[in-house]
Amino acid sequence: LEKGKIALKWIVTDKEPLGDMYQEITISQNGKESGKIYASAEVHENFSMYKDNNYATAPLIAIDSNEFDMGAVVANSINTHNLIIRNKGVNELHIRKIDCDDNNISFSIKKGIKGGKSRKMAININANSEPSLRCAEIKFYTNDPQNPVITYTLFYEIVS
Repeated sequence: LEKGKIALKWIVTDKEPLGDMYQEITISQNGKESGKIYASAEVHENFSMYKDNNYATAPLIAIDSNEFDMGAVVANSINTHNLIIRNKGVNELHIRKIDCDDNNISFSIKKGIKGGKSRKMAININANSEPSLRCAEIKFYTNDPQNPVITYTLFYEIVS
């Protein structure tokens, strides 16, 4: 048994998606597989253009609350919750990616919001699952250097 260190460098191009990335790495010795390493990283936008943390012209995402309770939604129905997303910054805010851990949820939004403006995002719940309490975590990946990832939680209960 030998001990050592393995350094991994994750090189991300502009064309690759933001968010959670996973990679399985196979370790081989003398041509034979001897194990696997599982690596993960959360990839954010490159903010190197903001020298010395000078965010005076940066976009700034704002939402009224980080969670909302839809209450009861009837099974086999579609319900919509409108979330207002504001850009309190100067430069245009871009929502690069939206992830959700609940496959009952879909979205509708134009992804660019000019400085000082807001935009409504329709969050649709297609309640086609069995009756249950649900907690959907929605992650917004943005070009806001102070808030590159915002998490919004939507609670609801599917009822018969």
